[in-house]
Amino acid sequence: MKTKNIIIILLSLHSLLSSAYEKRLADYPIPRNIKGCIKLLDKTMTTEEKELIRTLPEDSICKHEKFRNKDADFYETWLMTDSTSKLEKYFVKKEIYKYYQMYEAILVSYHRYLNKLKINLKEQKEKYFKNSKRHEKLNKSSKNGQ
Repeated sequence: MKTKNIIIILLSLHSLLSSAYEKRLADYPIPRNIKGCIKLLDKTMTTEEKELIRTLPEDSICKHEKFRNKDADFYETWLMTDSTSKLEKYFVKKEIYKYYQMYEAILVSYHRYLNKLKINLKEQKEKYFKNSKRHEKLNKSSKNGQ
């Protein structure tokens, strides 16, 4: 009788703990593309985080304190891995090479998704390329004393 009661208590406790456990981003496999990123962010982000991303202007999302230090769970989980992930390969095929650009592309794409806008990674990539060229020019001119 005691054994039966202990088993019932253990099963009840297990059930209670299992339902209280929320899956974190690291509990899922790394997505293969931007659609997979959006799907997982939708599952794992809090309502407050979603609302923040939805309401911030696109060019301000990565500058916001919540995301500025790349403390978003997915940055390290998806991008800073020991080996090249399928997600990194996906971005490289889209000609987005730098981690911070991948990070920004994920956040901006999620922002656009939440606002029911077209994601348009090509447009995002062109913006990164223009910004890169502008920074190169600024660096050259500052090194030349101009």
